[in-house]
Amino acid sequence: CQHCGSNSSFINFCLKQPNIKSLSQAANKADELRNFAHFNGHLELSLALSKVNDILSDIKLRKPKQETLISNYFFSKH
Repeated sequence: CQHCGSNSSFINFCLKQPNIKSLSQAANKADELRNFAHFNGHLELSLALSKVNDILSDIKLRKPKQETLISNYFFSKH
């Protein structure tokens, strides 16, 4: 990949690190989008985003000890 320097011919893709770094930030963004959808009458989108928030809440409840950074899934500290 020209962005990350990967030379793999089998899998040649590059993951861009997201602007959202935590589950709380993701939930806040999903809630903003849900409010936007609801306000503009997009019921199906609003309901889908409510489901996203439910899933994010479930993930947060499984790991209440610390806020999970998305970057932890991509970078190892070994």
